[in-house]
Amino acid sequence: MRIRFLILPAILLLAGCVTPPPQESLTEQWNREQRENEDRAKADQAQLAQDRTNYVAAHVELKTPVRDAILNGNVIIGMTEDQALKSLGGGHDFHSVETAGGKADEFTYQDIHLLFVNGLLTEIIQ
Repeated sequence: MRIRFLILPAILLLAGCVTPPPQESLTEQWNREQRENEDRAKADQAQLAQDRTNYVAAHVELKTPVRDAILNGNVIIGMTEDQALKSLGGGHDFHSVETAGGKADEFTYQDIHLLFVNGLLTEIIQ
């Protein structure tokens, strides 16, 4: 019984000696978040490159200029919407309109606008 009375104070004493981890400064927090964002962006780019490679491997019928453009993350006139989207990846705005010439779709990526008429890329505006 006496040992129990000695163990309890020792446990309480040791528990009180635990020091909380130091707080991260705002600068350290900002730097950590920047590194995490950069790591995420690198992982996203690596995944996009792998997706492009897989797409090209699955579409052996692609002509060389289209295949090369997709692998390099570029777009060229004459690409289909699917090919251009695979090349540039996600993160775009989209709107569609009916014209006298058919359906026209515009995809906007950061600083590039792609105009598709009847499913084919007809104009690249940078």
